[in-house]
Amino acid sequence: MRGPQFYGSSTGSFAAGSAAPATGQVSVQGTLQIQICSQNTDTGELTVRSKDLAVQQTLELPGVTEDDTALVRGEVLACTLSAVDGAGEASLSVTWKLRVEVWRSVQHTVVADAYSTLCKTQTVQTVCRLLQKTADLTGRIPVTLDDDLPDAEGTVLGCFVTLGALCAAQADGNKAETYLKLLGKGTAHVFISDARGELTCYDKAFTWQPDGLWPGSTDGAWPSVGASVARVASSKNGARLRVDLEIEISGALFQAQSFDALCGVELGEEYDDSDGPALYIYYARQGERIFDIARRYHARARDLAAANHLDTNGDPPQELTTDTACLLIPASGWGAGGPEGERNMNIALLADDGKKELMVQFCIAYCGILAEHNICATTTTGKLVSEATGLPITLYLHDKQGAQQIGARIAYNEIDLVICFCDPANPEGFDSVNKLSRLCDQHLIPMATNAATAEVLIQGLRRGDLDWRDIVNPKKK
Repeated sequence: MRGPQFYGSSTGSFAAGSAAPATGQVSVQGTLQIQICSQNTDTGELTVRSKDLAVQQTLELPGVTEDDTALVRGEVLACTLSAVDGAGEASLSVTWKLRVEVWRSVQHTVVADAYSTLCKTQTVQTVCRLLQKTADLTGRIPVTLDDDLPDAEGTVLGCFVTLGALCAAQADGNKAETYLKLLGKGTAHVFISDARGELTCYDKAFTWQPDGLWPGSTDGAWPSVGASVARVASSKNGARLRVDLEIEISGALFQAQSFDALCGVELGEEYDDSDGPALYIYYARQGERIFDIARRYHARARDLAAANHLDTNGDPPQELTTDTACLLIPASGWGAGGPEGERNMNIALLADDGKKELMVQFCIAYCGILAEHNICATTTTGKLVSEATGLPITLYLHDKQGAQQIGARIAYNEIDLVICFCDPANPEGFDSVNKLSRLCDQHLIPMATNAATAEVLIQGLRRGDLDWRDIVNPKKK
């Protein structure tokens, strides 16, 4: 670079170009924007010039992958301009600092709350904070400065701008409590030559702000933004100074999201639900969480969702909310997948088409009791019950043929309880029901043809009122 024989001072900034993450490294391209103030010793003329230097740097960063996001910021620490003796050339030395942030989106699974269907619990909570990207910040921000010159007769030679970090601040007006804005500080350094040719520097501080407001507070806000001056022009109109500039930003706004997480559970005394009902009816409020309802009744959220045919859409049942006015709630510990016990009795399930839904709901409510026994059913009824409850069920043929197979087992005294929900509007099914009823009467096998009788028999089964069946139908233990 050729220039005058005397050089005054120089400064600069870094304008980020691109940042390309790869396996174990990040390649950065950008531009060092250098401003040089010089004076010709022969003529005394002062000049301010700009020099752009393209830079490229590869940083070795173990653990980085190409799927990560890299945010780049740079800072010029020092510029040294010196002349080469007798050559009339200048040497420019720039010391600059490069900062690269690598961000990776990671999904964490955290248990927020817990309860037991068997006993009281006391949970211990802690507060977790995770950073999440809430906005991409890119673009150019125009800034105009207008001020009186300290020397009205001075000549504006040029200007360079230094920028401070972008910080979060609360929004103004009625959004101050719920929204935040981003503010940055800067200083315009204006070189002025007076009538005697002496050089002075006039500093004008200013603030700049990206457009937009973001929900949240300054607590936990983390703007990771690189800023550089893309354009700057200075002029004089009478005694007034005008500086026009554009600030280019690139980066993102991160905010800490706070939430409660479970860090411990203390178990207390067991619930006494032995004399309680097997099924509750609950009138829910719109938007009420399934998890909270299930906890109140010592039930499992998945059982409550299944009992009411709530569509989870692949989400965990405890995250569901409901707008259903009336919910069926299975009692504590009586949901699908209940504790394993001895499978004492052989229970047969049958239902007319109009009563299959009722049979499914009944089995959901009393799943905990049924899980301790061997269940058989006709094909359609058995599949519906098994899908809703998870109970293992031996399937027989469809409709009348399946009823005949169950009737054969009754004739050999291999069935201990029959639950057959009949539809009064379907007289065609009466013939099969009557045959099963005669066989049950012959072999002293309890039979229920409606939900009310079935509930009485199931409660008696739970209490052990049907244990006498082990005498007439001994089971292998």
